[in-house]
Amino acid sequence: MNPNIPSFFSQTWRKTPRKNLRPSWLTILNRIVNNNCRLLLPLPTTPFTPFSQIAAFLRTIRPQNNIYIHPRLLAFGSAEIRSNWKEWTGWTQKEDWDVTDTLGGFATVKRGEKNVLVALCTGYTVNWVSNNKYDPITETYAWQRTTDGDRKWHAYVIAFISNPAGKGKEMVVWDCDPEPNLTSESRIRDALKLLQRKLWDQLHPGGRFNIKAVWYQTDTRWSGADLCLTHSLQKMEEIAKSWDDGCFEADSDRRVRGFLRLYKR
Repeated sequence: MNPNIPSFFSQTWRKTPRKNLRPSWLTILNRIVNNNCRLLLPLPTTPFTPFSQIAAFLRTIRPQNNIYIHPRLLAFGSAEIRSNWKEWTGWTQKEDWDVTDTLGGFATVKRGEKNVLVALCTGYTVNWVSNNKYDPITETYAWQRTTDGDRKWHAYVIAFISNPAGKGKEMVVWDCDPEPNLTSESRIRDALKLLQRKLWDQLHPGGRFNIKAVWYQTDTRWSGADLCLTHSLQKMEEIAKSWDDGCFEADSDRRVRGFLRLYKR
């Protein structure tokens, strides 16, 4: 018996075949909850959406196959940065704090045998750790001396696709505000933003994921609209519904069709 069905149905269902008594409205509700949670939880449309609500939406994205969708927001380069951020900002919303993750947390999470790993990255584009200088006159840190308008918050999608025979992974970056004027000769470190670059630094050849190349989205049709969160979550839904879950298929792989291949460090 489905443990999610209210107990008052239990006795009736035990006495007669389930297929004859299962109420049609219950069937519809079950399909809504299990297959189309968007009807219950709308797509976040504002960059001020609490992290807990974003994570709740991530949990409703259910791939059609064996793709892994990370349930937390990938927001910090390390546990130390995460801890410092909490101290400096006075972050007290535990429900938001608990749904953030670090690069190490994402890289080591137990996910079974999956060839495609996808995560929503989010955070400020300014390095507040190295630039968070203390002012003894005002007795404040740089973070406390800025306004929300100065803190450039951004969201984008990162995916990793395994190569055949365990030969590392391909890193896919889908950013609705891509760096302009990139070519196949551009260096990876020049193209990637702060957290994207940290991912590369930690996981590139010789690292945990042994990344062979970065595939970078260069389409600017979404740029400048201040809808990075909405576009990124829509992209994750598209990936969950349409991407193949197999290993990488060289340059002909349709999952990176239209992306720019970067291989120079």
